[in-house]
Amino acid sequence: MKYVHFWGGNGYCGCDWDEYEEFEDDVDEALIDARGAELAEDWGESYEYVSTGWDSDWEDEDDREEYYANLTYNWEYVSEEE
Repeated sequence: MKYVHFWGGNGYCGCDWDEYEEFEDDVDEALIDARGAELAEDWGESYEYVSTGWDSDWEDEDDREEYYANLTYNWEYVSEEE
């Protein structure tokens, strides 16, 4: 098994995330990268309110696109113990 640590954020203080997952030994790194992008988008959705406010929607589609374009993520292999 391969163990991967994912982390990222949306650029707002306190909205960083990290997660650990395991993959089969023969996993393609493109699949790991795609999983990182998926986690970043999922996390970004749960923190949209920091950009829009609790009761607000996006001002326009450009604001929404900019928010999602600025989501970050990274990943690294780690040991099983981590």
